[in-house]
Amino acid sequence: MAPFDDTKSDKQLWPLEKLQAYFSHCKRLRPRLTDMASAVLTRYYQRQRQSDRNDAARTTVRLLQSSIRLAEGHARLMCRQEVEAEDAVWAVLLLESSTASASEVLASDNSPLHTSFPDDPIEDYRKRAREVLVRES
Repeated sequence: MAPFDDTKSDKQLWPLEKLQAYFSHCKRLRPRLTDMASAVLTRYYQRQRQSDRNDAARTTVRLLQSSIRLAEGHARLMCRQEVEAEDAVWAVLLLESSTASASEVLASDNSPLHTSFPDDPIEDYRKRAREVLVRES
């Protein structure tokens, strides 16, 4: 079976050369943080600092810096010039998945690390964004 073989879809995969060119282009992008993305990441950082369940050693300014880098990376992958709220939400989801215990991640139906590509990625994003933003407010 070829990597990323999706037998449910008749869509063509990009040839390796096109994929390499896309990633090369994405690497050159330097997206700027929007106010909304900054607000999401700042609020996540503040909640982590206030939470009793988190290890104080983990919740440092480096967490905020890491979340910004992850959001910027997602924006680059999506080929955007600005880091949008969507990118910040995915950074939060990734950080949350990376810090959850193995049993929490394996038991969760919402883990972004253990799902296939959704049939409707925009709706999937909106659902996850609502979960993150409601939890963060």
